[in-house]
Amino acid sequence: MANTAIGRQKLVSDVAWAPDGTQLAVAAFDVTTGTIELLDLKTLDRLWSAETALTFDIEFSPDGNILAANFPTPGVILTWDVASGDRVLEVESGYLDPCLVGEHLEFLPDRGRIVTGYDLGKGPYETTIDLWDLQSGQCEGALLRTDGGLVSLWVEPSGQYMILTLLKVQEDPSKRVSIWNLETLEPTCSAPGNIGALAGNGRALAIVGPDERSIELRRVPDCQLIRAVAVDFDVFSLALSPDASLLAVGGAGLEIWDLSSLSKLAHVEDVPSAVTVLAFSPDGSMLISTGSANPGEKTKILLWEFGS
Repeated sequence: MANTAIGRQKLVSDVAWAPDGTQLAVAAFDVTTGTIELLDLKTLDRLWSAETALTFDIEFSPDGNILAANFPTPGVILTWDVASGDRVLEVESGYLDPCLVGEHLEFLPDRGRIVTGYDLGKGPYETTIDLWDLQSGQCEGALLRTDGGLVSLWVEPSGQYMILTLLKVQEDPSKRVSIWNLETLEPTCSAPGNIGALAGNGRALAIVGPDERSIELRRVPDCQLIRAVAVDFDVFSLALSPDASLLAVGGAGLEIWDLSSLSKLAHVEDVPSAVTVLAFSPDGSMLISTGSANPGEKTKILLWEFGS
């Protein structure tokens, strides 16, 4: 069963569930402007919204009181008070600053600090991960730098490990997922492919393979293969339920898999448009799917509820 919320913009770039599962933050944009909205999941009503630049990453703080987003152009991190919608902090950086905002943002378990990831755009590519103090608005410096262009960044809930997808054009396959120990700042393992989802318990991650149609479930922190499934369409998005028992796969269609039995629970071909964003609720009972709209139409945000 799917309920529908209609977005106001042409493309939804990211969604984020509040930790208690009662609210959903949505980042969307059209040609010239961006919008961040906070929705009530019971009524699907909009609680507040803010006009912004384009962002691809919005995150709730671990306690759910703060919502943060980063805007590579013009190089700004913004935070809002979730209850009121009031802006709390605006952090700016420029190309001459020691730290850059970048396209990727993650809270550390201490809600007062975040990490941002940025591809320096040099050849060969180099990625920097910077550490920020959100209380003071100051950057504490580069946490680590590594070769490769940054594709995705995750921090697992305990804050012990960080997961990076890096593009290295001189290698084949060119994209690899690596898990880094944040105490030693060294990688523990890597595997070819793109990261699609990290389980809420932080113990497993799903990777889209180089062929774009196979999905591997691997263990954190040693990358050991747990399960693998294949679909018959190119994969644009993935989501893992918090306990890593369910996998949602999006693209030209939508599939939901039970990973314990490797059985397909749902196959939906009649999706409004390509599914580019998927996210399970914190308790695993609901799934959000959305993506780009067809010309002249509004973006549809679908809320799927399934059984206990």
